[in-house]
Amino acid sequence: MRVTTRKTLTRILVILGLAAVLGVGRNVLFPGGLTWQTAPREMGAADTLALEITLEQAYRLYRQDIPFIDARIEERFTAGHIPEAINIPAAGNFQQKMMAATELDTAQTYVLYCNDEHCPLAHELYEFLRVSGFESLHIMFEGFDGWEQAGYPVSGEEVTRGG
Repeated sequence: MRVTTRKTLTRILVILGLAAVLGVGRNVLFPGGLTWQTAPREMGAADTLALEITLEQAYRLYRQDIPFIDARIEERFTAGHIPEAINIPAAGNFQQKMMAATELDTAQTYVLYCNDEHCPLAHELYEFLRVSGFESLHIMFEGFDGWEQAGYPVSGEEVTRGG
């Protein structure tokens, strides 16, 4: 019985030694090492540049008749929004978002927004539209609240500036 235990122990040590040699050899050949999880998708330059824009950049696009998409719920949109904005609630169900997205031109540039810089809805809608084939999307970081505070045009039932 001791001979069998010794043989088993020897085999385990040989396997561990071989694994260590292979691991070190692999790391010498490929210095990046081994990864144990899937790396997140690398964002290309176009993604990075297109993701967030300032109020001033958004207003310039607005004056060029670039369409805006409001990612907030319908009630917030109805209360106040950027004139001519399209409402696609990010929190809506998949079918509603798909139907709304199919009515848009995937080659067109769009500016997405929600309430303010703390609101994640524009980013969520951005991801949905990117997966749906839209390529030229911007997110107005300051959202509708920042737009309204800057004195830019607004529409809706509860516009605070009397507009």
